[in-house]
Amino acid sequence: RGVSNMAEEPSWTELSSVEASSSNIEGGSSVTLTGVACNAADGSIVVSGWADGEAGTSKGMVFSVQTQSNMQGGGGAMAQAVVPRRAGSQDDPNKARLVVDQSMGPEIDEAKPKALLYDEEGALFIADVKRKCILSRPPPRGNEDPLVQSLVSEYEGRPLQGPTAMCFDENGTLFFTDSCEVGLFAAGKGSVFTVSSEDQMLRPLALKCLNYPTGIACDPIGQLVYVSETSANRILRFARRMNGVYYCSVYHTFTGGFGPSGLVERQGMLYVARSDLKGAMTKSKGGSVCVIGSDGNLLREVRAPGPEITAMCLAGGGVLQEGGDQ
Repeated sequence: RGVSNMAEEPSWTELSSVEASSSNIEGGSSVTLTGVACNAADGSIVVSGWADGEAGTSKGMVFSVQTQSNMQGGGGAMAQAVVPRRAGSQDDPNKARLVVDQSMGPEIDEAKPKALLYDEEGALFIADVKRKCILSRPPPRGNEDPLVQSLVSEYEGRPLQGPTAMCFDENGTLFFTDSCEVGLFAAGKGSVFTVSSEDQMLRPLALKCLNYPTGIACDPIGQLVYVSETSANRILRFARRMNGVYYCSVYHTFTGGFGPSGLVERQGMLYVARSDLKGAMTKSKGGSVCVIGSDGNLLREVRAPGPEITAMCLAGGGVLQEGGDQ
């Protein structure tokens, strides 16, 4: 969708779909899309997902989004969101195509990639909820395809529960949420971790105390870290003090709906993807994207074309300013 200013209601446009790309996707309509990321180095967009097989098996996939025009644009910001399939999607030569990246190798085939993230150099990071680890792939060099390797899979000798979202600050410090799949009986509490760019040490900001954290974003210097605590229907904020310790507080609480998921921070503004279970309530509002101001108050809410948004990212330089300008 295109984002212009606070007064106008931008429209949603379907960039691509599984159905529109079915000829090159093994598994066809059984593919579930989960994450999206934009490579700032070249403006390319990638999408993660998996195809469900027999007896509970699955095959992980990373797609490149091949468009007919440059999606970076010059004016406003472009919000790319991943939503479930909609009835009536058909092959359309004018749509972008999801093309499976065959260079990812067997590491991806065996994964369930929940989220994607690029660093400034173009290295790709993948949150794998199936094998409970974060994978990384260096940027391509020459004609050789770089190998996908496991970056982190355990803390103090115990395996992670399943990374669900990631973000970087401008110094290269990685923050990520770790949580088991939603709806699991007697599921453990989720965590928030950081991997320092200086010593590569894995440290918890919150350890096994959160209700299904699924989204994370931070300001450029990593002083403020925001986390979607989905099952509590709220956003948490972790603020770093002078001694390097993070203090946590509730930043914004929602009412109704299933809970916040994807987060994007841009110049003090927080974009929040919200979901609702279709048919769960007679007056269900459906999915939406909320804009939270720097004071933690809701500035606006834009309805999505489906009940659930699983991921989003911003491409381009424009943002919604609290004063209403582009």
